Amino acid sequence: LGRRARAISPTTVRNYGVVGDALVELGRYRAGFQAFDTMARLRPDVSSYSRVAHARVLIGDVRGAFSAWQLALDASLAQGETEAWTRVQISKTAFSVGRLRPALAQSHSALRAFPDYAPAYDALAWADAVGGTLGHDFVGDAGQLIGPAGDLRRVQLAGQRCCSGPVLVRVAE
Repeated sequence: LGRRARAISPTTVRNYGVVGDALVELGRYRAGFQAFDTMARLRPDVSSYSRVAHARVLIGDVRGAFSAWQLALDASLAQGETEAWTRVQISKTAFSVGRLRPALAQSHSALRAFPDYAPAYDALAWADAVGGTLGHDFVGDAGQLIGPAGDLRRVQLAGQRCCSGPVLVRVAE
C-alpha cells in the first residue's frame, strides 16, 4: 500500500516514512533507511529526523543517532508538545545507552516545553529508577507501591504485571 501511494505521489513525503517503517519492521534495514534518507532530503523535519535517529540506534550508531536527534530537536523547538516528544525520545535513547544525566535533563526539559507531559514523567521515572536521583518511591497508575528509587527490577516487574509495556510511574507523595 505504501509503495502504491509512493508511486502515485512520489513527492508526498509521508509515503517514504510509511514505506521505510514497514521495511524496517520486516528487517530490510538498508531499503528502509534509504526511504528515510529520501524523506529527510525532501522534507527535513522532526518526523524524518526521528526516523533517521531510530534507524541509527538499530545499527548501533549511537553518535549518529544523537546527531539526528539534535536535528529533530532543532526542528521542534518552541512547538510545545512536539518539542516535548522529541526530548523524551532523546531521553529514552540516552537512557538506553546508560547516559542517565542527559536522560534526566532531557526529561526535565520536556516538562518545561510542555508541562505535565505524561511521557516525560514516564521517561524521568525510568531514568530515576536506575539512578535513584530523586530519592523517592514510585507508585503505579492505580496508586500501588512499585518500589523505591534505584530498584529498576521491581519497577520493570510491576510493568510486566500491569501492562504489556513499561508501567507509567510517578514519584510518591
